[in-house]
Amino acid sequence: MSKPPLKTHRRVGQRWLWGILGGTGILIHLGTALLRLETFFPYPKLMDFAAFYAGAWAVRLGVSPYEWSAELLERLRAETGLSIYPPTHHSPPLWAWLLQPLTFFAFPTAAIIWLLLLLAFIIWSAMALAQLAGYKGWKEKAVILFLAVTFGPVFLNLTLGQNGVFLLVAALIIGQALRVRTWITSLLAALAWVPAVGAKLSPLIWIGALPLLQRWRLFVLAILILLLVLGLASLLTPTASRDYWLRFLPERIFSYSEEVGIDDQSLVAWLDRLGRPHTFGVPGLSVTQQHTVIWSPPWSVDPHVIRLGGYFLVALLALIPIAVLLRVGPAQAEGAFYLWVLYGLLIFPHTERYNHVLLLPAMAWLWSRGGPGRTLVILTYFLVGLSRLTHLWAILLPAPWGPLASGFGLYAVFLLGGGMAISLLVNDPRFRQMYRLVDAPGVSGIFARRDEP
Repeated sequence: MSKPPLKTHRRVGQRWLWGILGGTGILIHLGTALLRLETFFPYPKLMDFAAFYAGAWAVRLGVSPYEWSAELLERLRAETGLSIYPPTHHSPPLWAWLLQPLTFFAFPTAAIIWLLLLLAFIIWSAMALAQLAGYKGWKEKAVILFLAVTFGPVFLNLTLGQNGVFLLVAALIIGQALRVRTWITSLLAALAWVPAVGAKLSPLIWIGALPLLQRWRLFVLAILILLLVLGLASLLTPTASRDYWLRFLPERIFSYSEEVGIDDQSLVAWLDRLGRPHTFGVPGLSVTQQHTVIWSPPWSVDPHVIRLGGYFLVALLALIPIAVLLRVGPAQAEGAFYLWVLYGLLIFPHTERYNHVLLLPAMAWLWSRGGPGRTLVILTYFLVGLSRLTHLWAILLPAPWGPLASGFGLYAVFLLGGGMAISLLVNDPRFRQMYRLVDAPGVSGIFARRDEP
């Protein structure tokens, strides 16, 4: 009896390796989700939603939501049952204005409504991700829904009541509009930008992908709708708008640049944690238990040098997605847009781990390509799981290992973005023709689409 060839053994070994990494990732994502289930009982105690709720009340009463007054908080405690001290409200005034209908409910009821709304959006996103990944059966969709709900950044949005799910929905709707070019899809995509920009300003950078992809109709439509809505919001919330644009936003940009957080997954923040001493307060297994973490690496780089070097790297890295967007054809526009969304996760300060819900469209798109693309998706999923344990790494690991471990989410973005860029270029007809000219057989098969030989 002949022995199995060496290549067969290697393939089996590789499958076991990726299976172990994927299984470990599932255990981490699911395990950390189970540890936070107590957040939802006896009613959802959603910290960040408390800020949205209080902000909506502030706008309704005609005061600024960017500095809590004792009178406002006392009124909310007495009249709405707001037992959580709300953190700082970071979203633009448009967000607080849009959420005013929730102020007609007591806080526990409003929190339940908010949680159900987030779950509904996650279910819709899971179905869209399944379609993007190439799956149509209900069993496959059920698995993707399970993976989406338990995905660390998604569940973090649920336990905090954050609004990253709105950005995920908007990214998927815009991506679909780039795949199916009609007036209806363009209008829906332009409208999807409204809640996304209302939630956070970072989706404004997504508009920059449209001229590079030569999608001028959607570009003009999105600009016009956003100008109209933001202008209307400024008229309807004059006090909040003045405070946000003239005081709060400039102060926050400066403070985030000067003092980085341990959960910030932007490139500059990671370099700052790695480059000089830091002291952080982080929760343990219980959010009420605080640990003081002191990182003292054997070096200390001037923070101005770190920031300048970081900004230079960010600008240099922009050349990669720009080159890809300029090169790809219409059939690749959706994937190129998701690559641009990934780049946005590198550049903005205060990119918390819950923002990494935006990895999901790129993961689904790359998974549909099959082959090596799927192994990169599994590894990305595993790295995001390790990122879910950032506070544990901070407590256990000294510098420089602790700062290095604090960037697992950043590494996931780099890995996925690199895979996306390679896949998009290799599947570009001009790129493949170039390799035929230099007689490099097999190169065009890397990251090839599933329907290609």
